[in-house]
Amino acid sequence: MKKRNFYMVQVDIVYGDETFKSSYLPYAAGLLAAYALEDPTLAENYELKRMIFIMEDLEEVVASMEDPYFVGFSNYVWSTPYNKRLAKKIKERYPDCIILFGGHNVPPNNDFLEEFPYIDLLIHGEGEIPFKALLQELLKENPDFAALPSLSYRDAAGIAHKTETIIPEGLDYPSPYLMGYFDQIVEDYPEIRFSAILETSRGCPYQCAYCDWALLKSKIRQFPLERVFAEITWMADHKIEYLWGADSNFGFFDRDEQIVDYMIDKKERTGYPEKIRINYAKHNEDIVFRIVKKLHQSEISKFGATLSFQSLNPTVLENIGRKNMDFEHFKSLMLRYNSENIRTYSELILGLPGETYESYCQGIGTLLAAGQHSGIDYYRCVLLPNSRMGQPEFIEKHGIKHVEGRILQVHCHKEKAWPDGVFRTVVATNTLSEEEWVRANLFTVLMQGFHSYGLLRFFAVYLYNERGVPYEDFYNALADYYEAEAGPVIQGFYRKIKKQILQSLHEEQEDSLVVEEVAPIRWMLDEFVFLSCVYHLDEFYTEIEPFLRRFGLEETLFENLFRYQKEMVKTPTASKKDIPLDYDFYAYFSKIYVHEYQPLEKRANIVHAHDPGFVPGWAAFMRFIVWFGRMGGKSLFDDVQIEYVETEA
Repeated sequence: MKKRNFYMVQVDIVYGDETFKSSYLPYAAGLLAAYALEDPTLAENYELKRMIFIMEDLEEVVASMEDPYFVGFSNYVWSTPYNKRLAKKIKERYPDCIILFGGHNVPPNNDFLEEFPYIDLLIHGEGEIPFKALLQELLKENPDFAALPSLSYRDAAGIAHKTETIIPEGLDYPSPYLMGYFDQIVEDYPEIRFSAILETSRGCPYQCAYCDWALLKSKIRQFPLERVFAEITWMADHKIEYLWGADSNFGFFDRDEQIVDYMIDKKERTGYPEKIRINYAKHNEDIVFRIVKKLHQSEISKFGATLSFQSLNPTVLENIGRKNMDFEHFKSLMLRYNSENIRTYSELILGLPGETYESYCQGIGTLLAAGQHSGIDYYRCVLLPNSRMGQPEFIEKHGIKHVEGRILQVHCHKEKAWPDGVFRTVVATNTLSEEEWVRANLFTVLMQGFHSYGLLRFFAVYLYNERGVPYEDFYNALADYYEAEAGPVIQGFYRKIKKQILQSLHEEQEDSLVVEEVAPIRWMLDEFVFLSCVYHLDEFYTEIEPFLRRFGLEETLFENLFRYQKEMVKTPTASKKDIPLDYDFYAYFSKIYVHEYQPLEKRANIVHAHDPGFVPGWAAFMRFIVWFGRMGGKSLFDDVQIEYVETEA
């Protein structure tokens, strides 16, 4: 009996350049195939020919197919336009091929079937059970799609229908890693350093309006612990460098600490995985703290602990159905992590309903004042099709204006940054104008580039503690300076980031942000600011000096602080610095970071700063300090010894 050939498509780009290539294994597609084909009847009747996981040339993909019976597409915001073009070409070449779309970017209604005639079926929500049921139904002479769960289909008259979406009670699915579905991919692409998704649980109990998990209202379910351990072993054995933790609230369960212990043991024995990024639980802070501390000590954590808010505006929080932790509790957590020299980061969303420009900037200033100096990340609010915020009634209620923002992938070659995906980006609400949205983007990027990366952090912290200059006032003044008075280095990168923000506002193709002198790699806005300044470090500090002098610091103090600020920034050319000073800045700032303020002491000393993980050259600097070190505080020296110098009375 001839088997029915099928293909799975879950595409991403190849990150990096010719010296370093990275891409993700197609975990979601592998899950569906592994669960379906464990059924002996389906294994006898279907053959998975190939999983397409990178954005290959469309014509070449179609030409490589052998009589496809159906093709399943996993859709995300970055991949849906590519999937549509590929699906259309497949349908033109193979009219009888069944085209199935599923994934997070499939709307909760029948729109895709009504708009795109080349799509035959949609799966909504979690895909394993409906995918398997669909393959079983297709074996029948007269399939009855109305009897299947979580499916949209057309009837004989071409009318689209949708069945009830189900949420499974458990996670009794085989692992595509352990079933060997990715072994051939790893073998066939030796030039790619693969990343992987690690999913130990699924679901989220919260109902945040901006999130596409909220409408599912699913409880958290766990994969068996022995399966998780086995997957980590597979990843270590196959030299998987980077893991993305798919759990919404890792640290929610006591067993999560066991998972981390196992992962660290594998790292120590094999060297893999090198890094992992995790979404931590909002509560259970003792377990989360122990987990983060262990990952920090093993140098496996990419960013450290997540202490997120999305907004600090009470009106916004009410609008989006979110409750933040008590802010005094947040400050105590910051103290706990800072005392152990463990990096944390907080996330905000720009464009949430009820936010104003002033409240947004004040929220950032409040986080900085609480000690969140090394990591504030922001996301532009987007309307996800399966979120509550993405529904028409919510949009109308809050006066939301959005644009079709193109996604241009970062951390990849500028010529291979596929401008393919589309976000519905919020650019205005009842309380935030488009002009304020543009300025808020600029404000945040400058704060990230100069505070989170450290280029002006010591000045901002000193002025806040000694002159009472609010952080938001400092960085707003910096934005004004850049707009009107800055020199050629500063104006060079400032004009580029502003142009890109305006391009996104007007739905234009965004320019690639590339530091050409360094590498043809496309960077995020804040990364581009930091790299541009480090490459022109002397010129940058010469140009920024007039702005810093406006705050009227005494000359000797200014010269010392200016020297300390500049020399504490890491570069790709120096593994250590010896910084002679008249003031004990290191002790001063260290005390502030743990909320134990002491006045700055005038005491001669030499700061011996060292980077024990230093690898010379821009390639290593970009990868470990900027890409992997983003939000991790890697851009400033933190291995420091102080030599106090006796002076004559």
